Amino acid sequence: MADEGEPITTLVPKTAEPILRVPERLLERQGYNYRRMLSHLHDHLLKNEWCDMACQARQFNGRNSATNRRAASRRMPSLFAKCLSLGELLVIDYAGHGNGHRGEILQVKLLRSGVQSDMERLAARRQLERMLTRKEISDQKYHRALLLLDR
Repeated sequence: MADEGEPITTLVPKTAEPILRVPERLLERQGYNYRRMLSHLHDHLLKNEWCDMACQARQFNGRNSATNRRAASRRMPSLFAKCLSLGELLVIDYAGHGNGHRGEILQVKLLRSGVQSDMERLAARRQLERMLTRKEISDQKYHRALLLLDR
């Protein structure tokens, strides 16, 4: 037994993995991780497909619900800035207003340099204009993103 003056400390070993293995995907146990998100987006890039908010909600929160989709959407501006600092351009496709939509994020995709469809270019330009008018990015980041788009 410890004396009255000695603090009692116990060491709890960390044995939990940061991810859960679910069939055909890895589920993040500790919330949002930008490195794992970029890896997930690169997987979609190899398949040449967009990653929608439902996919991100399932990947990082375990299930596709409106709350989890909103949580994933809230992280997109910071993920965009992170990608831009790494020299990659993240295209965010927004829904138009009307028909029950209020301009929310539908899907995202990393742009491959030189291999962009017209839809990807249009979505990227619309996104950059929107982010600039809402002051989500600076003029310097806006011009850097345009350079990445045009290469």
